Amino acid sequence: MDYHALTVQQVLEKLNSSKSGLNEKEAGFRLKKYGLNLISGKYKRTIFDIILDQFKNFLLILLILAAIISFFIGHTLDAIAISFAVFLSIIFGFILEYKADESLRALKALQSPKAVVLRSNITKIIDASQIAQGDILILEEGAKIPADCRIIQAYSLEANEAALTGESASVHKSTSPVAKDSDIPERTNMLYSGTFITKGNAETTVVHTGDQTELGKIAIKLSDIESEETLLKKSLNDLAKKVSIISIIIILLFSLIGLFQNREPSELFILAVSLAVAAVPEGLITVLTIILSVGVKRMAENNALVRRLNVVENLGSATILVVDKTGTLTEGKMSLTKVFYSNKLYDVDQFHNNDLLSYASLCNTAKISEKGLIGDEMDKAILLAAKNKGIDITSLKKLEPILFKPFDSERKRVTCIFNHTTKQISIVKGAPELLFDLCSRIELNNKTSAFTKEHKEHILAELLNLTNKGMRVLAIAYKQIRSKSIKDAENDLIFLGLLAFEDPPRLQVRSTVDACRDANIRILMLTGDNLNTAISIGRQVDLLSKENEAIEWKSLAALSDGDLKRQLDTVKIIARSTPLSKLKIVEKLIEKGENVVVTGDGVNDALALKKAQVGVVMGSGTDVSKEAGSLVLLDDNLYTLITAVAYGRTVFNNIINFIRYQFTTNIAILLLFSLSFFLGFPYFLTPLQILFINLIMDGPPALALGLEKSSAGVLKQKPRRTASIISKNLLLSMFSSALFMAFITIAVYFYFKSDYPEVALAASFAVFVVLQLFNSLNCRFTSDHFFTDLKSNPYIILAVISMFLLMLPFLYIPELQMIFSTSPLSFQQFLIILGAASTVLIFEEIKKLLFKKVISY
Repeated sequence: MDYHALTVQQVLEKLNSSKSGLNEKEAGFRLKKYGLNLISGKYKRTIFDIILDQFKNFLLILLILAAIISFFIGHTLDAIAISFAVFLSIIFGFILEYKADESLRALKALQSPKAVVLRSNITKIIDASQIAQGDILILEEGAKIPADCRIIQAYSLEANEAALTGESASVHKSTSPVAKDSDIPERTNMLYSGTFITKGNAETTVVHTGDQTELGKIAIKLSDIESEETLLKKSLNDLAKKVSIISIIIILLFSLIGLFQNREPSELFILAVSLAVAAVPEGLITVLTIILSVGVKRMAENNALVRRLNVVENLGSATILVVDKTGTLTEGKMSLTKVFYSNKLYDVDQFHNNDLLSYASLCNTAKISEKGLIGDEMDKAILLAAKNKGIDITSLKKLEPILFKPFDSERKRVTCIFNHTTKQISIVKGAPELLFDLCSRIELNNKTSAFTKEHKEHILAELLNLTNKGMRVLAIAYKQIRSKSIKDAENDLIFLGLLAFEDPPRLQVRSTVDACRDANIRILMLTGDNLNTAISIGRQVDLLSKENEAIEWKSLAALSDGDLKRQLDTVKIIARSTPLSKLKIVEKLIEKGENVVVTGDGVNDALALKKAQVGVVMGSGTDVSKEAGSLVLLDDNLYTLITAVAYGRTVFNNIINFIRYQFTTNIAILLLFSLSFFLGFPYFLTPLQILFINLIMDGPPALALGLEKSSAGVLKQKPRRTASIISKNLLLSMFSSALFMAFITIAVYFYFKSDYPEVALAASFAVFVVLQLFNSLNCRFTSDHFFTDLKSNPYIILAVISMFLLMLPFLYIPELQMIFSTSPLSFQQFLIILGAASTVLIFEEIKKLLFKKVISY
């Protein structure tokens, strides 16, 4: 039912109610029929659900299978190591996501606990949950609205609906019907659950309660929305599937060739499964968990509170940033920014006529309280500007008016009479066009003269300029008066000036827009505000270059999905966006293959925040939006996102570097083992030696690679769009490095075999370990030199040295020599091994210098 398009009497008839309210019996009947005035929600995650969600990860499942198989084939240490990695990942994920789905509780918290209703013409205070459709609800200034209502009577009524619509300015309310196709911001005869009264009072009739309210509809939709699977999760699943395929191929290949060579089937199976399990990157999940946890800590130090672990990397993959205007790009509150006085427009900081600001502060409904300024947004902005100019607003607000006629929708002005500085004056503040007709004179440089047609035309031109920039403008006029009549107070006035208000952009927003452009991230503004205001802000923050890049949602609403997706390629601002339209836009962007980051602060942003791969909420935002989002900017500074994006890209680069390091070693071991197994070469590494190498591979050097800091050009990189981590180039690079490591190991083995046969196996073990440690330095960067800025990551140096020292006891302690099939090496022999191993550094530097396409991962 479009109650906003009906008259008051028609609404009451449709609801079978009256101005004296429902009786208790009828109210009880309706509560039974339609339910309590509560937002129910359809689904709420339990602790078990959160734990279960941690297992929706193919890589984790693969690791669990690897642990089980390792245990049954006797590789107990491997089983324990893999199980620990799985446990660590689950615990970290659970702790961070424990409060991930409190959106519905926050929505319920927005509802008022008590309400004043009229039943059988008797005023009663009831629990807000007991409000029934058709109840007459009485609302006063400051009240939070507990249900959707149609206004019956309004007295200087204004409401702040920013949380629902995105408009920061209070909305003047009346009883008059509006067009049937009006959007929520244009329904000036309606009040909505979760918003609040900023000025005046009203009598209303309740038209919707609970889940049927606009807030309730968002709650229901929010509970239905599944957060989009992140690119990192897709990447890990893709990696796990590829590793599974490789493992199966290894098992089949070794089994078939072994059977052809008449080997024992059971021995073959255990051997093949052991190699397949070794191929599973159990270290990745541990290192990734630690990397992301460190990222969470670092981002918290930059006032970014991460609520979900994988958000850290996903920010680096962002291709489009969908931003709300009010409270995100702007401060979310009206400010007095321009003053027109004496035929000249001033920035408020440069304006020094205290009379104008004093008169505007007197003719003002805002109040000074213990909590600060309360009341109409523009009146609060006037008082704040006056205070900043040194005007004693506390003393001014203590003056009692002789006459005060508040604003209403018909008069569109406030009129008051005060005794001020030994004279009695009337002050009128309101819509400029109406005040022109009440003025006969104008103040110019503290002197008055006739208010001519030329003056009016000049002021109208300035007014048009200001409103075209999306600013809200009030005019102010005054005169000395002896009588106390409203008629005299509003006649023959002196025009004093114009006051222009806007919700100004936040600091650093423009630099954020520029940084996103440099980082190849597109920005799309979705706002519930009007088109002119949206265009003005777009220009101020350098988001908009052409006016046709901004459009209202109603122009897009009827488009087919295909046409809408094409339109989203070019448009930069969509005004008059609703919560559902924001959700639809985000869904279509995701379908187009975009990695979407949504920022917002209001209830109207909650659906889009939850659907996006990353939902970013301002610290000053509503509880609902914070619970729907996955990252909270505690300082409300959008530029913090750029730091987060840089770190996210660094995390992905470090994941790639870790994979290069681990998989290169895996491939090299597999090559060495295959030569021995298939072609009858001697074993270059024993099983226990391989176990030690795996310990290094999954240990300190791997973790140190994950702690590498951002490189200078990380924000110049293009965001990745594909879920595949292992590209053809990366695979080629890993295979070439593994082949080189295997070649050096074999060369060293045969060199020592001919001259020092007793230490050949120890030499091949030592050279492979050192090759691996040197290769960890290679894997710090994809294109920079291995020695670049070593001071930035002291952990990698510490890891290399500690692992090298850890190897020495296995070569020189007799008891360990027997177990690991090693022998002591002389100093000269060690120099040969170090020299041979260092060639891997030269090999990678040549690759970076001559084969730039190959190292483009």
